[in-house]
Amino acid sequence: MRATVQNMATCMVLRCGNESAATRVVHSGDPDRLPIEFRVCREHDSLIAAGLPFRYNDEDHAVYVGRDIDAAGLRMLVDYLGWQDDAGMPSDMHRHVFRDDAGDEFSFILPDWLAGTLRRRWAEQGIGDDDVQGA
Repeated sequence: MRATVQNMATCMVLRCGNESAATRVVHSGDPDRLPIEFRVCREHDSLIAAGLPFRYNDEDHAVYVGRDIDAAGLRMLVDYLGWQDDAGMPSDMHRHVFRDDAGDEFSFILPDWLAGTLRRRWAEQGIGDDDVQGA
């Protein structure tokens, strides 16, 4: 069963008014969520097939590509790079370093219990290296 976007004659990529030519199916990886179908034009279908990053936004039922992903804050963290001690922080807090799907690195100061929970969940999904220490 799928959540289907119906009666769409145009491409669902934000600000694209071209006639749709193909249907794409997105699986979120969450077993509790249904896959989503959306319509795209030939140009966007070719770009997505070639690896263009995209995000389907549930709120406005549009597909975001390129700079629109950044502008909408829809980047995803995809890799855990490690942790570092920072002077003056409590012993149960560390700076944890991540990489997003655009290749940029981000660091967050997180309590160790939260970072451990994230690392275990991502390791189950094949994201990052749970054995990485000390960025």
